[in-house]
Amino acid sequence: MKNTQNDCFDQRNFWNKLQELKYEIIYLSLHFRRCIKFLNIIRYIETGTTALCVGLIMFFSQTKWVIIVCGVISLLMQIIIAFAKDTPLSTRKDELREMGHDLDLLYNEMERDWSKISNGQIAQIEIAEGIKRYADKKSNIEKNYFKNDALPEKQDLLDKANDMTEAYFLNLTKEEKTYEPDEN
Repeated sequence: MKNTQNDCFDQRNFWNKLQELKYEIIYLSLHFRRCIKFLNIIRYIETGTTALCVGLIMFFSQTKWVIIVCGVISLLMQIIIAFAKDTPLSTRKDELREMGHDLDLLYNEMERDWSKISNGQIAQIEIAEGIKRYADKKSNIEKNYFKNDALPEKQDLLDKANDMTEAYFLNLTKEEKTYEPDEN
């Protein structure tokens, strides 16, 4: 079967959609890590502050104002931690994890199809249908997340996701070029 211009266009389009999805997955993963890091910092501050207050109370147990101040600080830290669990950041973390998982499954499915496309095992019409099918699946996944929240664009994460995506696909294309099946 001879490749027409449309065949190349559909293959290129599928390849671009595959790269865009991987980029999005990496970007979501970077956001997820940032959320985890921020929430952990809050927990570390709370733990350190509480430990410091307990130490001060034990050392200055005869001084009433130290006991009162440390008790108030410990109470405030407990309140902050309780509210931190219900912040949009905490909810965003959960949505990022779930959405990333769903998009990963979709990406793996697309990558399997790409393997068939790059080996010429899928016809042009099937490629075009696949592009549409994956776009619909991606749209269905996206509409289930961030209904009451928006994911802010962070330039440093965008740049890092771009670099990581380029490295991923550079490595992927190297593997495809160096792979030679056994002749046996």
